Amino acid sequence: MKNTIRATVSLTLSAWQRAVAKPSENTRRDETAAARRARHDVAQDLVMFLRRPGGQSQFSRYLLNQAKNPSPIRDLQSWILEHLARDLSVEKLANRVAMSPRNFTRVFTRETGATPAKYVEEARLDAARQRLEQGSEGIEQVAATTGFGNSLNLRRVFERNLQLTPTEYRHRFCARTLA
Repeated sequence: MKNTIRATVSLTLSAWQRAVAKPSENTRRDETAAARRARHDVAQDLVMFLRRPGGQSQFSRYLLNQAKNPSPIRDLQSWILEHLARDLSVEKLANRVAMSPRNFTRVFTRETGATPAKYVEEARLDAARQRLEQGSEGIEQVAATTGFGNSLNLRRVFERNLQLTPTEYRHRFCARTLA
């Protein structure tokens, strides 16, 4: 299925390229190769799985834990995803929704099925995975921008949840190396 979708998108992009940028006889061979690589990269970036093939883990689970009904907890979840680098301790999050930490933890867990700490960790992990797959930032920078603070914390969370280091993950799943 993945290859069929990728081939379809690549064929569409190829037809688009022929229609828009009709290559002349003077087109250099390396430009054509660059165009093929660009088509492949775009096609690869457009492929998205609802379920990963081949028994791979579904790495992103924090969306499954989203509160079902509109509520302060659901609004908080959206805020968390936009502010991963901030202090997202239970105390700070509870204060944000005007609850005591104990009551907040109970309500959050009841509405989402995950503790606040687990939700934050999974959201940060998913953001870090995405940056490693699609970007070229260093591991330390990824750790800082996703709220892990440093590469050691990032590595511990990766190893605990994915049984891979961030570097191994990047080598295995980087969008530009898949094919």
